Amino acid sequence: MKNPKTTLLLKAGLTITQAETFAYLLEFGEQKASIVAKNIQRPRGVAYKALDELLELELVEKIEKGGKIATFRPIHPAKLEKFFENKEKQAKKDKEQFFSSLPDLVSLYNLSTQKPGVTYFEGDEGIIKILEDGLTSNTDICMYIDVDAAMKYATEINERYGEKRKKAGIKKRTIAPDTPFARKYLENYNTEVTEVRFIPKKFFPFTTASSLEIYDGKLSYITIDEKTKIGVLLHDRNIFLLHKQLFEFTWSQAKPFDKLT
Repeated sequence: MKNPKTTLLLKAGLTITQAETFAYLLEFGEQKASIVAKNIQRPRGVAYKALDELLELELVEKIEKGGKIATFRPIHPAKLEKFFENKEKQAKKDKEQFFSSLPDLVSLYNLSTQKPGVTYFEGDEGIIKILEDGLTSNTDICMYIDVDAAMKYATEINERYGEKRKKAGIKKRTIAPDTPFARKYLENYNTEVTEVRFIPKKFFPFTTASSLEIYDGKLSYITIDEKTKIGVLLHDRNIFLLHKQLFEFTWSQAKPFDKLT
């Protein structure tokens, strides 16, 4: 059975051998590696490896005097506070990397099982994640957006995303209802990577704060208004193709800036 000190050190994130080694040094002070190995009842190679790892974590220090055998002594336990902080930072980084890669894992799953997949996102962070999924696209992004409604609540997020997309060189074709605000907002919006066409406002008889992006076999839906911030990422080849074909037809009928009256 593990002693309380070892259990506490395990909670801090040390491995079982690291915890046993550090706990022993805390209790008995400076020791030779061979003595540590004997008393924690581990093979010398295992104990030596744990000591090297604790040295790297800056939780023990190695004492070498002349031609004598080196000894090891523990650093003050308060050092574990920094260890905890580093562990939390790494966990946060790992979590961010996992969730940024999750759509790709879902895609692989869907391809292997032929099942449509849906991933749901919420809040500012969720909106950013679903937008940044588009930054992984290997194809141009096709988009429907009601600029007047959507930009009331998402201007800052959209501008940051737009700059990242521009830097990544990912092109987008955007279809929007023709309004004075939409013309003004989109006229100079990342023109190097964004092509815009308009359809008459009468084809959008209602105002919607939702947008749709079509790319890489995916559909990305985002809704941002006064009460709601959600995103949905849908993976399905047939649904993707349906929306892509509908987009291409609408695009062929929509008007670029130089054709507007």
